[in-house]
Amino acid sequence: MLAAVPARSRLLTLILAVAAALLATAPAASAGRDRCAVARSKTVKQTSAVRVLSVTRKQETTYYGCLRSTGRRVRLVRTFNDEESLSSGRLGTVLVAGPSVAVTATGFDDIGPDGSEFESLAVADLTRGGRAYRVGISTNDEDQYDGFAKLILRADGAAAWIVSGNGDYDEVDVLGPAADRPTPVAYAKAINERSLAFGGDGVTWAQGGATQTAAIP
Repeated sequence: MLAAVPARSRLLTLILAVAAALLATAPAASAGRDRCAVARSKTVKQTSAVRVLSVTRKQETTYYGCLRSTGRRVRLVRTFNDEESLSSGRLGTVLVAGPSVAVTATGFDDIGPDGSEFESLAVADLTRGGRAYRVGISTNDEDQYDGFAKLILRADGAAAWIVSGNGDYDEVDVLGPAADRPTPVAYAKAINERSLAFGGDGVTWAQGGATQTAAIP
């Protein structure tokens, strides 16, 4: 009987060791699971916090922003490519900052004698309850705007962009972190489209050789 005690002790020690090893590896396995994995998707851009992905079904491609920590997925834009016509679309700018994503896309609809050109923009905060803003503009020759010339994004979800005009005037729009719609802060000539940037508590851009500033709503 005395000789059996060490054997039982060794068995108990072995069981406890195996249980401890399983517990130690469980969090690592959970942490390694990709919450943003989607069947037949393609990664467009990714960081340690966010994955921007596309899913194509037939002729339509949908782009999503996904927060890795929660798996929350938000639709950004859609493009359409028809092999039997000239209708097409493509993704443009893709920005990721913290848990926020901003993208642009261009498209052409093969309708009517000349077709129709357009661009779309989306800004999304991927955290729970975060705002998702989407807008589209027509960019035909006779339209007011020519497209989104510059887009910038901040980690708190604030964004700003310049809408290039078909004439001499461009527009600067600013979207606050929690705002449902952007605020136009400039509509003027001689705006340097590449100069848009965040500065201090607002945004800055060059206009007619001078630096202009606007607060973020």
